[in-house]
Amino acid sequence: LGTASLIAAVGTVRNPFVALTLFASVGVCIGFVNILIMTLIQVTTPDEMRGRTTSLVIALSSAAAPVGMVLGGFLGDATGKNIPAIYIASGLLMLALVTGAAMLPAFRDFLAAD
Repeated sequence: LGTASLIAAVGTVRNPFVALTLFASVGVCIGFVNILIMTLIQVTTPDEMRGRTTSLVIALSSAAAPVGMVLGGFLGDATGKNIPAIYIASGLLMLALVTGAAMLPAFRDFLAAD
């Protein structure tokens, strides 16, 4: 929730130093999230599948970056380069997705796995 809120907040600021501080905070949050996700995957994956699963997660994460760049370019063109609106919409979309996932019992059970 913190990352989504920070990304949405970037769209509301005009001071570049404040925006830089928000982006740095997003980076810190993402670092913690990545550690938690990889730990959760390693803990919940059977030993014989752990290498394959980790490789798949890393490959999908790496493939997502260029897809995001292309999508960002299209969104920039479609909104007339209204970058603040894109940040606000992205943050709100992330917030909605995380909140929706948190309401799913199967997702909460997965997060609570031993």
